[in-house]
Amino acid sequence: MTQTRRPWPEKRRKAQAENCLKNRPFDQATGPKTTEGKARSAQNALKSGLYTADMQELRRLLSRQAAFIKNIPSSSLPLEGEGNEGWLR
Repeated sequence: MTQTRRPWPEKRRKAQAENCLKNRPFDQATGPKTTEGKARSAQNALKSGLYTADMQELRRLLSRQAAFIKNIPSSSLPLEGEGNEGWLR
């Protein structure tokens, strides 16, 4: 059972906004500041998951294969009953 959270009342929201403007927590944010650091952190998604070099290469190969198959003339495809049952289903 998930518990739903109540929204902040208007008074609390205004107090929090004033607090943020006064304390300016966004000025203390960490992260890359230099162009080199930003370029390096932009590559973080490539380290694991769906954007690894292997996955990108697989997507490229599958895309090329799909384009190749799409461009095969239908006259080149074997017909059913010519000993190729189940070949292209």
